[in-house]
Amino acid sequence: MDTTKYKSVATKMETYNKAKIIAGHSHRSIGAVISMLVDQEWQKQKPTVKKELTKSAA
Repeated sequence: MDTTKYKSVATKMETYNKAKIIAGHSHRSIGAVISMLVDQEWQKQKPTVKKELTKSAA
């Protein structure tokens, strides 16, 4: 696996099972569901977290 493009994360089984159900209902992979949810939250918090992203890239 290309570690510059993908990372593994640990989550509780309960959260994994919920993501699996969401993925099944939306015809997406679990990774795509996580990406979608993070992108939605990013849009909500963008002004605040954009500063942090810029700092971590420096």
